[in-house]
Amino acid sequence: MFEEQGFRDPELFERFGIVVVEAAWGPLGPLAPDDLPIGTINVELSYRMGDENGNEVARAHVFKKPDGTFGASGIPDPKRVLAEGVLFVLDKRLDEADG
Repeated sequence: MFEEQGFRDPELFERFGIVVVEAAWGPLGPLAPDDLPIGTINVELSYRMGDENGNEVARAHVFKKPDGTFGASGIPDPKRVLAEGVLFVLDKRLDEADG
């Protein structure tokens, strides 16, 4: 269920004991949508288990606007997800083809 709905329904993170942390951030790249406001940044979100190990179970990209909300679709774009012991990683060439 998390894999299918987790990125659309952040309340699911709490139910699964997952903590979301901003892992990296930087300026917008050339493939960013033109309609984002000035001051928007690229942010990678790291989804980690809330236990003593804090293992990463997913990573996603968002455009974070100056007011703290997410731009574009408003839904984090998953780049890798660990599900039932298997790590699924987005092929970056597919992302570039969309741009």
